[in-house]
Amino acid sequence: MRRNPPALSGGWPEGPEGAGRGSGLRQETAERGRDDPASPLRGDPHLEGEGDVGAPSDGTATIPLGRIRGKRLAFNSHDSMSGILALTRDLAALGEGLDVFSGLVETGAHRASVMAVAEGRADVAAVDCRSWQLIRRFEPKAGAVRVVGWTTRRKGLPYIAALGSPVTELPR
Repeated sequence: MRRNPPALSGGWPEGPEGAGRGSGLRQETAERGRDDPASPLRGDPHLEGEGDVGAPSDGTATIPLGRIRGKRLAFNSHDSMSGILALTRDLAALGEGLDVFSGLVETGAHRASVMAVAEGRADVAAVDCRSWQLIRRFEPKAGAVRVVGWTTRRKGLPYIAALGSPVTELPR
């Protein structure tokens, strides 16, 4: 996240060291809320296309090792929970690691990861359900991509605001 103390709001990824640690943002910002991991967006049947694997109702991971082994993984960045860290942790729980993939393609953005799959530069991608919803809505090429598995449900990302900014109710 680019520093802009007067910024009204933003969000930060919860990478390996936790939200904002090491970035200096913790001293300049205050948490104003958190995304709801139990949101209907996670596994809403209206977000699943034909052939998509539905989200488990209990929030457990469904990692299809047989379908992903030997494939190229597209992910946004090494410090992204939804881009690679959640998948890494769920693979470890299965006694596996990122070496199940034949290659890793760092794309810099969730949309770019989905496009890498759609365009054949990668075989699978790791993206969060909210990004996936937006990508499917606005990117026609995403119609060629299907959900094949889910990582474990985790807490949502924090929404932050600059210290001293007014605390107001955000529209829903």
